Amino acid sequence: MIVINGGTNDISSQRNQINRNLVKMTQFMQKYNNTNIIVVNIPHTYDMDRNSVTNLEIQAFNRTPNKMTKVFSHVAILEIDLHRKYFTQHGMHLNKGLQIWVASRKLLATQICRLVKRNNRDVPVIALNWKGQSIVYRTQ
Repeated sequence: MIVINGGTNDISSQRNQINRNLVKMTQFMQKYNNTNIIVVNIPHTYDMDRNSVTNLEIQAFNRTPNKMTKVFSHVAILEIDLHRKYFTQHGMHLNKGLQIWVASRKLLATQICRLVKRNNRDVPVIALNWKGQSIVYRTQ
């Protein structure tokens, strides 16, 4: 399972940059067609007007991954429509309250289950041996 999460820094007001990002994203999805992929949509930013060029480009960018789920059965979208309270004071970056919100609603886990069920094939599971420390997620 691969989770792709971008942010407003990945969006430029230049249309060609967005197209290049989408092409790279599509190539990545084609390359890893045997791996389930979840793409988290990019939230708009509260440090700019909702109709700013950047926020309009974010909206346009977020529509394309939704189309990709129709082409690639191994890709799913995790749509998060965030309220202002999940951003830092300046309104651009996400705060720790979002981590708690996502974890409490089990959004990612639910999307993983849906994607796995949708792509449930009679393919044996490959166990991976992990090196080093295990990952621990903390909510506080």
